[in-house]
Amino acid sequence: MIIRTFSKLFRLSPLEFLLFLEANLFLTLASLVRITIPLRWYAHFLGKHMNELQEEVDEKLKQKLLTIDKSIKRGSKYLPFNCKCLVQAMAGKAMLRLRRIHSTVYLGVAKDEESKLIAHAWVRVGDMNITGGRGVKKYNVISTFADGKNTLIN
Repeated sequence: MIIRTFSKLFRLSPLEFLLFLEANLFLTLASLVRITIPLRWYAHFLGKHMNELQEEVDEKLKQKLLTIDKSIKRGSKYLPFNCKCLVQAMAGKAMLRLRRIHSTVYLGVAKDEESKLIAHAWVRVGDMNITGGRGVKKYNVISTFADGKNTLIN
């Protein structure tokens, strides 16, 4: 089982493998930050509070975003600790910033089937969700963090 799981990693292209390593690094750092430092102390890293970025995504950028998204999903699957949505959003933000791609981090809340409040975080570039994008329509956005020159105040 473990051998089969790790053998998949060796079938990756060199670029995919490097992105996998980068995603693991940022996921690990984001996990450490999340469990040791209060959000208010690192929120500025996520971007300007209550701003949202409106940017066009061309086909070349879309492909780059898909590879980043895939590497974060792959990395979070192989790490020995749980990488929830906020950690993935922080790692995604770091990987995008490294490539000078402007993005918006969203924090949202919704009620589950038992009417308990659940929270979620995701990253978006233009109209494309990079991390945590599944089912975001059910969440009410309570906070946004954007970087870049095209930010709009909500």
